[in-house]
Amino acid sequence: MLLHKAKFGIGIAAVGMAAVLIPAAPALAGVHTTATVAASKGSNPNSTVCKLEKAQLAQESSKQETALETALEAGNWKVAQKDLTTVYNAGLKSENQLITSLKSAPSKVQAAIKTALKAIPAEEKAVKNSKSVAQFEKAEEKAVTSSAFTKAGKVVETYITGLCGPLTATPPTT
Repeated sequence: MLLHKAKFGIGIAAVGMAAVLIPAAPALAGVHTTATVAASKGSNPNSTVCKLEKAQLAQESSKQETALETALEAGNWKVAQKDLTTVYNAGLKSENQLITSLKSAPSKVQAAIKTALKAIPAEEKAVKNSKSVAQFEKAEEKAVTSSAFTKAGKVVETYITGLCGPLTATPPTT
């Protein structure tokens, strides 16, 4: 849940790392989508990294994510704060697996991942200390909009896209 922030709006807690590692999730953009990795693109679309990324993107369409989006959009901070913590904890395992699977990535990518991970404590603090959705969004945005974080996200996004192929987000059927 950790690395697709810059293009698609405010991310979610440690979901910030997903915001860097997974560059296409519109977490709080108000648009609920699922994403798939194009099988015919990328140098190794069947790699562990690609499988984990696809699984993480699918997880973002969970009922908990939907509840979180609803609470944030409604400005219900108490519910959103609880949901953020739940979503964060649920994503830790898959995020750690994704980070581990990227240990064989080039050194430039490894450095970018380390840079992106530095935002996580600030994101956790934003969830814990914020008293409103607006305050959380401001703190979260500050944590993930530095030039270093943005640059790191682009490095990781380029690497993952080269490995997995482009992501295609498709709206869920209702």
